Amino acid sequence: MLEEKQQLELITWDLSDLYNDINDPQIDADIKKAIQYSKALSRQYKHKVHKLNALEIKKAIEKIEQVTTILNKISAFAYLTLVTNISNYHYNKFAQKIQEITNQIAKEIIFFELEWIQLPDDHIKKILDYNCLSKYRFYLYNIRKYKKHLLSYDQEQLLIEISPVGKSSWIRLFDKILGKQKYGANNLTQEEIISELYSDNRETRKQAARDFTEGLKQNIDILTHIFNTVLADKMIDDKIRNYNSWISATNLQNNIDDQTIETLVDCVTSNFNLVKEYYTIKKQLLNLNELFDYDRYAPLPFSINKNFSWSQVKNIILETFYEFSYMFGEIAQNFFNKNWIDATIREDKISGAFSYPTVPEIHPYILINFTGTLHDIETLAHELGHGIHQILLSKYGLFNSQPPLILSETASTFTELLVFNKLLSITKDPIEKLALYCKQIESTISTIFRQIALYRFEHLIHTHRRSEGELSIKDFSNYWIKTQEEMFQGSITLTENYSIWWVYIGHFIQTPGYVYSYAFGQLLVHSLYQEYLKNKTSFIEKYIELLSKSGTQYPYNLLKKFGFDIKHKTFWQQGINQIANMIKELKTLSKEVI
Repeated sequence: MLEEKQQLELITWDLSDLYNDINDPQIDADIKKAIQYSKALSRQYKHKVHKLNALEIKKAIEKIEQVTTILNKISAFAYLTLVTNISNYHYNKFAQKIQEITNQIAKEIIFFELEWIQLPDDHIKKILDYNCLSKYRFYLYNIRKYKKHLLSYDQEQLLIEISPVGKSSWIRLFDKILGKQKYGANNLTQEEIISELYSDNRETRKQAARDFTEGLKQNIDILTHIFNTVLADKMIDDKIRNYNSWISATNLQNNIDDQTIETLVDCVTSNFNLVKEYYTIKKQLLNLNELFDYDRYAPLPFSINKNFSWSQVKNIILETFYEFSYMFGEIAQNFFNKNWIDATIREDKISGAFSYPTVPEIHPYILINFTGTLHDIETLAHELGHGIHQILLSKYGLFNSQPPLILSETASTFTELLVFNKLLSITKDPIEKLALYCKQIESTISTIFRQIALYRFEHLIHTHRRSEGELSIKDFSNYWIKTQEEMFQGSITLTENYSIWWVYIGHFIQTPGYVYSYAFGQLLVHSLYQEYLKNKTSFIEKYIELLSKSGTQYPYNLLKKFGFDIKHKTFWQQGINQIANMIKELKTLSKEVI
């Protein structure tokens, strides 16, 4: 284990493909270049967009894309250096400086989108018919969806000007507080304390839950203030931009209508009984009279050894990816071989996991906090799916490499499923198969049902903020327990400790409404996987096209190519029916093995 620990200490990313360090002179050179380009753009095109022909529009967009690429590269470097040094004054100062500079440059070039959006439809149609704009056609059509939600030029500039001290600053404070927080007598990080909830020792799980709660309580007042401030920020933004509800802006960004998401949420909610059914089985398998919140992730008594080495995880994932697609395997191999992954838990590194796209000319970077659990295999497979997706998108350029959130979770969820099925195939012991099968179902339930429960919690807190004002800690906790209890339907007893666990979930303040994308992606992947099993060769080609073009076509149109109609409840119910069948098979398997 000592050797493995020493190896793991070396698994940190190499950001030199971006810049060498925060003092790299290339950063100032790129900033200077971006400023020059943006000012030249403003001089050449401002107040003239309505006069430009198709070729001139193309040249203007190419220049804007060039400036934006520089800004994204610098911003990515600032963020990636900060998240592994969250308390470091110099990195925080650098990140703030970069944000202020990029916002100033963004002010110079925002005119193009504002002027383009205001052009008459017939003029737009005529311009976009020219072949020279084929690369940017979807992008140019797509930004016009914000027409009724944009403010005046001066107002938009002002919002950009003050944004460094707005929501993003509160989010950084949130990350800083939780990044520094330690839990329990052993001063564990968030990732380490959460990993103890997967312990096979019930007292360890119970103590971990207690320690986690006590740690969160230390900053509960500040974190609640952050939540309320960000909720108010969104309320004001939605009001001045004329959005119908708190979720409308997210849905518009996802190129999907409100009704489709309501259909998804209603379908999942109406099947919460499957959550109860699964945890009832788990309680029997654990031989417990009652399951508490700290028992949710308890391994079964006959589970396989949960301590995986980094090399084991790497080999399992790469073998799985290569078997699915040589292209997937090669891309994933690069993440490991070229130090695009930061896996080591250490002081001042934020918790969680992500794959962060930089710019098309470079590559994404993956952050995870590796503790050696089965859950970590799942997490790394998930983030590598994101990374592969981001690389496939990059060949279409920066403005075509930003898929809606609902499709952003497709590749990641699919690769998770591939790895789970790989683990099942290489596990010979029937009892260990049962344990893995439980894990697969549990992960699926968490991704679909739990995320929709989180979404319903978001709905309640946003609605409360808009109708009744700021929420107290008790208000947040009551909504949290209410939506969690509705999901578990009595199968899990929620303790007082659990009542404040809403406070550490960053998605609630970073990207409101994001969580439904997990459920969307998981149910979509169930249908995609069935298509894969029918004809693997033809599926892979269509699937790679889906991922590659997810930033250049609307989700409805892309998914129709697979015969999917996501507007109807029957589509979502088909995916949920597969989960119901898995639970039925689990019952049968448990009777045969136990």
